[in-house]
Amino acid sequence: MLIDWITARLPECFIPPHTWESLSRIGDRVIRLDAQTGDVVYMVQAWDSVRSDSHQVTMRLGSDALWIQGSPARVMGTGCAVFGDEDAEKLDIYTCLQSMIDFLEKQLNLKLSHAPAWLVSRVDITENLLLPSAADVRSALSMLRGCEGGRYRVSSTAGDTVYWSQKSRLRKGKAY
Repeated sequence: MLIDWITARLPECFIPPHTWESLSRIGDRVIRLDAQTGDVVYMVQAWDSVRSDSHQVTMRLGSDALWIQGSPARVMGTGCAVFGDEDAEKLDIYTCLQSMIDFLEKQLNLKLSHAPAWLVSRVDITENLLLPSAADVRSALSMLRGCEGGRYRVSSTAGDTVYWSQKSRLRKGKAY
């Protein structure tokens, strides 16, 4: 089991003005225009990948915060986002987020606040099982379709995928 995804933001008040200015010069912009007048309705910074080999974290500067998202397992230890390694498997949000921040700082050559200043809005926990064959996978999914989780509703609307509380914004599950 490992933390597979984190989305977090650092409010502008924790970012020095010179760093905010540097961040504002990175990446592309998405602009919405009024079709009638041609006026700019709004402009936002697009999500930009910050890459080094196969490791990836994405970032975007919003109007009042720096947002980052990605798989901390990709920037920790061996970079294995399927089964992870010892650090990614600890389910320590602070350590995982700090690893993403450290990666971003190194790639952008900027200094950002440590993890406690960041506001986390999404965390995905993943458990991957290595089954011997496709038939064993289908059998396991068939058993999972029959599992109820109290208030969590089971659905299997997409082929070999089983969902629990698929539309919940707070807690949901998926097996495939």
